[in-house]
Amino acid sequence: NHVQLEEALREERERYRAATEGANLRVYEYSILDHTITLPEHVRQMFGHEDAVLHNVPEALLSEFQEEDYDRARQFFARVDRGEKVVSDEFLMKPVKGRAAYLRFTFTTAFDYEGRPVKAYAVAEDITAQKMEEAAKKRERAARKREMEAKKGEKAAQQANAAKSEFLSRMSHDIRTPLNGIMGLTYLARQQENTPQMADYLQKIDISSKFLLGLINEVLDMSKA
Repeated sequence: NHVQLEEALREERERYRAATEGANLRVYEYSILDHTITLPEHVRQMFGHEDAVLHNVPEALLSEFQEEDYDRARQFFARVDRGEKVVSDEFLMKPVKGRAAYLRFTFTTAFDYEGRPVKAYAVAEDITAQKMEEAAKKRERAARKREMEAKKGEKAAQQANAAKSEFLSRMSHDIRTPLNGIMGLTYLARQQENTPQMADYLQKIDISSKFLLGLINEVLDMSKA
């Protein structure tokens, strides 16, 4: 049974390698029983690992993840250890050589004849270009949204200014009409024979009316601007 299990696992590993050959993928082998992971040569060089087999996974790999992803990485491997058939997630990795890259990890679990999870074969797909494109589209959508909001704000400001101008115009007109009447009647009253005190009152009314009319005209000019 042990020999058959090893042969089945070997065939499964070769199937994954064949499926990913020539693609932008990396294949790992993770042992659930002893928490070790086998790394390809180019991956060891990229992340600065001297040994092909890393022990104490996932703790030994945490330095390659972003600090804010540490708990999510631990939960990822915990799901594999529990025996979930397929576990997949995306992480921004920090290689020693080269730029940071987004990788999509997909772990497929292999079970022994008693149904216990023993190994998982992991495929890491470089999705950096896809993430960059998504980020560019997100920035473009945000820019369009800001532009639309700016246009809405500009339109609202124009409408508010128009409403203010209309209000000032109507108010000034409504005030100026009776004021002109007051000034006209004051003029006629001054043409009549009046006591000195009454003449003084009429003169002050006339001066005040002309001053107020000047203010109203200025308001009208402002509303037209």
